Amino acid sequence: MPHAMPHALRRVSWALALAACTAHGPAPARAEAEIAPPAVPGPRTTPSPPAAPSQVAHPPVAVAATPAGGDAEATADSPEPPEPTAARGPNLTAFDALEPDPPPPSLTRNSHYWVSNEHGHHLWREAVEGLGGGYVGVGTDQNYLLAAWARSEVVVLLDFDQAISDLHHVYFLLLRDAATPEDFLASWRPEAAPHVEARIALVYAEHPRREAITRAFRRSRKLVYARLRRVARTYRRLVVGTFLTDAAQYEHLRSLVLRGRVFTIRGDLTGDRAMRSVAAAFAAANVPVNVLYLSNAEQYFEYGPSFRRNVLALPFGPHAVVLRTLGWSGHGFVEGEKYHYNVQPAANFARWMRVRRVPSAGIMLSRKRPTDVPGSSILDYDPPPSPRPPVIAP
Repeated sequence: MPHAMPHALRRVSWALALAACTAHGPAPARAEAEIAPPAVPGPRTTPSPPAAPSQVAHPPVAVAATPAGGDAEATADSPEPPEPTAARGPNLTAFDALEPDPPPPSLTRNSHYWVSNEHGHHLWREAVEGLGGGYVGVGTDQNYLLAAWARSEVVVLLDFDQAISDLHHVYFLLLRDAATPEDFLASWRPEAAPHVEARIALVYAEHPRREAITRAFRRSRKLVYARLRRVARTYRRLVVGTFLTDAAQYEHLRSLVLRGRVFTIRGDLTGDRAMRSVAAAFAAANVPVNVLYLSNAEQYFEYGPSFRRNVLALPFGPHAVVLRTLGWSGHGFVEGEKYHYNVQPAANFARWMRVRRVPSAGIMLSRKRPTDVPGSSILDYDPPPSPRPPVIAP
């Protein structure tokens, strides 16, 4: 769908768009191992101090860097010129004070989800394309794919696993250093690892989590490289451009990182700190949140008072969307994987949270509309208020 297409037409076109996106073939089946072995402990398996304010995610980095796999020592004394503050844009200082949530007592399956195990994100491409504004998402690599399609202007990446936030720091570094998608992908190759670790040591020398960032890179590099190569291959076959294959999309993401407009924080969707500070930052910046990507996180909690408050606090734009997957077979899976894909107008989701005592996403999605693609749906049903209104945290 062209970027110039009026957003008013987007909602009525989602079903057709979803079908068009998959006309090239089904999402590929899961092939590579995508979860780090539970035996490997990570920074989140034991309590850790709160992450430093998110501005440390954006240390000044030289735009021109040694190519991936080059001489690591050549950059050891390289000067790091400051970023032009004007390019960042006004009113973004609140994002420098995003407040992390406390670490959870344990991780799901005692594992770090270094890469996404969802393969059908192209089903949402038309729904998000060109929305701009703010992006909030959980997880790792899939967020860069979606934010590039949306041409988001400010991006916040959160996960309750601190190690995932640490890994995002590596993405930020490599997006800055690599001028092209090819260079970025090559940065994850085995022979580039010494150079990348040298860059982490240099660029994050004063970062309180420098060692954890290095550790996240070492543990995830092989999985990330396999995942990114697979994504690039899959979307080439589907004839869908991504930040890994399209220079313009890559440059958009890289520009956001270079201008300090991408942030990462340890955050719990049901918590009392991170999501509230994210909402406040977007409101202070006068940037509407146009994409909220939840992955399948809703499977692991009910719609309690804090989650409802956190959703309602986000300053959604008029055309904003909520993207989710669910691993419950009752809703039907996309061919080749074990997830259902759903898109919902954010205003509709907010109404559900405000007036309906629905306990979970699974029950809410009983009102979904199927698209022409089995295993995917749209939820735009207007729920009537419950006799007793839901409890919403202050």
